[in-house]
Order: sequence, then C-alpha cells, then structure tokens
Amino acid sequence: QPEPEPQPAPTVDLASDVDFISVGDSVTLTWSSQNADSCSASGAWSGVRATSGSQLITSIQSSQTYSLSCQGPGGNALTMVSVTVLGSLNLSWQAPTENVDGTSVSGIGTYRIHYGTSSRNYTDVVEVSGDEVSHTLELVMGEYYLALSAVDLEGDESALSNEIRRQAL
Repeated sequence: QPEPEPQPAPTVDLASDVDFISVGDSVTLTWSSQNADSCSASGAWSGVRATSGSQLITSIQSSQTYSLSCQGPGGNALTMVSVTVLGSLNLSWQAPTENVDGTSVSGIGTYRIHYGTSSRNYTDVVEVSGDEVSHTLELVMGEYYLALSAVDLEGDESALSNEIRRQAL
C-alpha cells in the first residue's frame, strides 16, 4: 500500500487597514488563506469565517487583537492582528518670562515635551513651536508622566519643569 501524499499545510493572512485609531473609529479586516477548508475567528471577534473575505468592525472602544484560525487536510494555521486605540492628552503651559538668574527670557525657539510611562523616565520627546502654549498628544491610552523644557533661540535648553501625571483618554 503506497503512502498517501502529504497534504500541504494551510496558510492564512489577516490585515487591518489601519493600526492606530481613535475611540469609536472603525477598521476593515481583510483575510485570505491557502490550503484551508474552513476558518474561525476568535479574540475580539468570533464565529465561522469564509476562507477569504473582509469585515468592517465599527465603534471600537479599546485596543483589540483579532485572531483567525484556518484548518485544512494538512493541518491548522493561526494569525493575529492588533488594533491600538489612541487617546488624547491635552497640555497647556505658561510661557516663561524670566530665567532662573532673574534675567528676562530673550526668546523661546521651541518647547520640548518629554514623556514616558514611568516617573522621571521620559522615553519620548515632542518638539513644538516656541509660539505655542498648548499641545495635544495622540498616545496609546494609559497613564503618562510629562515634563517640559524650553529651548532658546541660541539652542540652549532649560532644565525640566516639574513633572505632571496625566491620562491619555
């Protein structure tokens, strides 16, 4: 009796049209598979799916992971895609008028917003115009620690401001 030919293993691809969204936004998931007879969704969605297709997911409120498993004579294949919901963090500040030595500030070139997810550990910096006294950061929802510095027209950076703790919602 000859050995049966091995069946090719299934493959599955799953993609989202966007990786980052705001609360309440929608995404379209698109998938395809090869050597599969059936597929099923799990994670943030569920149920039987065709072996290829697309689906609009609406009104997403928090970051989600979508999984798709496809089965065929040669085995199973699993893939996942994540969609991250961003929150807004609104900041405002008063422009400094004097240096620590009491002399007048001659001009602010830019402000630097230093932030991170643990106290005094700023992993990111955003630079905004010296004409601005507010800025909105679009960040993954959660808690952040922030401090501000000013950079004068000659490029000298001030010390960091007092730290604040804020939620990106």
